[in-house]
Amino acid sequence: ADGDPAAALAHADTGMAYDAEQNGGRRACEFGTQRGKLLAKLGRADEAAAAFDAVLAAQPDEGRFYVAATEAMLSAKQG
Repeated sequence: ADGDPAAALAHADTGMAYDAEQNGGRRACEFGTQRGKLLAKLGRADEAAAAFDAVLAAQPDEGRFYVAATEAMLSAKQG
């Protein structure tokens, strides 16, 4: 997935599913944040926003997720 956001997104999706099944989703917000970043990089802004919204709804008091969402959406590839 080096340099390939689409492949990295596939890995993030696989990791998120594994985490949900094997780890009770303990890292769901981290995976969700990575998904959002990758979706933004791919120019899929609506999907990225939805991914970040889900993370922020789950962890509204965790500032680092707001920072990640803001940075990713500001640098989102314009389709």
